[in-house]
Amino acid sequence: MNETLSKPANEYCAKADRTVRENPGRSLLIAAGVGLAIGIVVRALQTQPPATRVERLMAEIQHRLDDLGSRAGGLADSGASLVHDGVDRVRGLHLDRRLRSLSDRVRGLFS
Repeated sequence: MNETLSKPANEYCAKADRTVRENPGRSLLIAAGVGLAIGIVVRALQTQPPATRVERLMAEIQHRLDDLGSRAGGLADSGASLVHDGVDRVRGLHLDRRLRSLSDRVRGLFS
C-alpha cells in the first residue's frame, strides 16, 4: 500500500487491483475502449488538413499570396522612404542654387 494516499484511496486501489487480477480479459477490454474513446476525441479536436488536392493547392496559393502581400508592403514602405529622401535631396539642391545665386548678387553689389 502507498503511504502517501489516504485510507479510502488505498482501499480503492487495493479493490481495483483485486478486480483487475480476477478479470484480466474484461479489464483489458475496458482499458482498450477507454483508450479508443480518448483517441477519437483527440482526433476530432485536431484541425484536419485539406482533404482534396484542389483544397491543398488553394491553401498553398493563399499562403504564397499572403507572403507576397507582406513582402510587397515592405517594398512599398522602403520605396516611399527612398522617394522621401530623394525629394529632400532635390530640395537641398534648389536651396544651394538659391543661396549661390544670392551670394553672387551680394558679391556683385560690392565689386
